[in-house]
Amino acid sequence: MHEFKSAVRNRFDSVDAILKGLGSQFELTNEARINDVNFIVDKVHKIEKELYILKNKDNN
Repeated sequence: MHEFKSAVRNRFDSVDAILKGLGSQFELTNEARINDVNFIVDKVHKIEKELYILKNKDNN
């Protein structure tokens, strides 16, 4: 019985390690997406600012 408990515990530890690894990969993927979105949003804001400046230059 002791060997069975030990085997089950080892299997649960393996499954737990795999799940933690998958969770970490998911977090890294989301972090990369968030960084990409922030980069794109920043670029869009800069382009909007440049367009505003160009439009106002033409009006003056």
